Amino acid sequence: MKQLALLLLTMALAAPASTILADETSGPESADRKPKLNGAAREYLLQGHFKSAPQTLDGALEFLEMPLAIREHCAAESWEKGQLEKFGVNRQFFLARCPDGKTRAFHYRGDERRNERELTPAQVRVLRRLYSETAFTAPPPAEFTRARERGRLQGPAEVLLVARARCEAAGLKLDETTLARLDKNLKAESTRLGELALALSALAECDNAGELCWAALWTISRMDTMSFARENRSLSKGDLTTVEARAFFENVYYAVKARSEMSWGRSVSERDFLHHVLSPRGTGEPAQRWRRQYYEALAPELKDVKDPAEAIKLATDVVYSFFQYEGDTTWEDFGMLTALAVHEGRCEDCSNVENCMLRAVGLPACQAFTPWWGNGDGNHAWTEIPGLRKVSGDGTGGGAVKIFIKTWDGLDDVTDQYVSVTRLEVAATGDGQASLNVFNHEQWRTLARAPVAQGKAMFEKVGCRKPFALVVKVEGMPDRAFAVETDKSVRPLLSGQAQDGLFEARFEKQCALGEFRPDKSVKVLVWSAEGWQEVSAERVSTGAIKFMASKDCLYRLVGEGLRDRPFTLTEAEGTLSVTQR
Repeated sequence: MKQLALLLLTMALAAPASTILADETSGPESADRKPKLNGAAREYLLQGHFKSAPQTLDGALEFLEMPLAIREHCAAESWEKGQLEKFGVNRQFFLARCPDGKTRAFHYRGDERRNERELTPAQVRVLRRLYSETAFTAPPPAEFTRARERGRLQGPAEVLLVARARCEAAGLKLDETTLARLDKNLKAESTRLGELALALSALAECDNAGELCWAALWTISRMDTMSFARENRSLSKGDLTTVEARAFFENVYYAVKARSEMSWGRSVSERDFLHHVLSPRGTGEPAQRWRRQYYEALAPELKDVKDPAEAIKLATDVVYSFFQYEGDTTWEDFGMLTALAVHEGRCEDCSNVENCMLRAVGLPACQAFTPWWGNGDGNHAWTEIPGLRKVSGDGTGGGAVKIFIKTWDGLDDVTDQYVSVTRLEVAATGDGQASLNVFNHEQWRTLARAPVAQGKAMFEKVGCRKPFALVVKVEGMPDRAFAVETDKSVRPLLSGQAQDGLFEARFEKQCALGEFRPDKSVKVLVWSAEGWQEVSAERVSTGAIKFMASKDCLYRLVGEGLRDRPFTLTEAEGTLSVTQR
């Protein structure tokens, strides 16, 4: 610690600008810029919900827009400013108190109605607070204000020692791995020590200083893994180099506040709290000061709620009243406050917003995902609430060979919590790694890796709710393909077309793989360790195809109207059947 003190002693502290408390009744609108309902929305409402009382329509509308203070905060990040200009325009989000006595939320993108949700009174109240600037522009807690007003601190090293002392006095300790990571991150040349020192100094003065400092130090220890991730990795921004004192302070302060005040807070395990409540970000979105905004929107409705299921439902319903899935956006994730303006995002964006809304009130939420589907193209991410909501058996993840949860210490393999699993063991040489691959977007994509040891590589928890084709790659060895069945059996497949035991595979014009079009070319491919190879095939009068095939080979049909998925053939009582994989 002495060396750390010498390293940090001279760091100065910059005080951010002060904020102004907004009147609680103020909204995003100004008197001279009141939104007007677009024509398509007006016609829809008049023909539907307001047909019995069209004259009441205008007085029944309440437009919700991102407050200017929040917009300016988001736009301070130039990339996010561009996202607001591209995806946050031509939108209308409003509440309508309909003649049937129900309030509904509507989202329009131009003339297209993108969302319509019936709301409970609690959901209405949450949305109004969420779209108010009251919480965002209010002064931070007094302890932070006092620390900031003091200006230059003793020195970050001394502040760190005080924070450590507060933890120990409260009987809270950090493990050796966390301490080592904390020390490394604080010594990193680009770390914004002044900002972290200000936040720690303020947290150390709060009533619950021990728990607050413990949570803050743990967060710093993992911040080397946190970043605003860009598609062009050279443009990514690590949180240690961009951290802002108030955002860091509020993230810790309100996470611990929720843990203390919500009835379920203390029932959440320490690990789940650290990784899935305290976490300042969903995944790789731009860092924003979202925690207090979300907390102040939800918390008033939950102060007397005992059942976490009720809180989960409220938080989730609110999220999907203003945000929904839209795959055609960008590779990068939207910020948690930017979501209030863009209203749409990829599955990862949806999960991020839902996770952070849940975390804001002490509910552990994390992103479960499959890197690549095993039975089709693409991937998927969704929300899991460990310990408080049982994983459903509704088919989520059914097409996955591997399912993971993201933590700041790596990935947890939770495949067996979602689907039935089996084990895949392959002989291997050397001491490197083997990779497990699925066919996705016309390539073999890596899902997981396993060490080669004692002449083999072992893949545990291999999903088998559906039949899959898997390829195992080991450096210096030929690739090997396997058929995984729903009965948990694993069968090796041949490389290339078999030379014996062949039989003729005939397809009707329409089959499980699609429809053959007589005027379109079709190729039959067989998998081999050297790549896909074309197989001699003959078109028949219907436009379908026949070829000599083996039950131990893996095939593809490539042509217009056909589903380009690997498949195997099974012979039963003289009839061939196709198993898509």
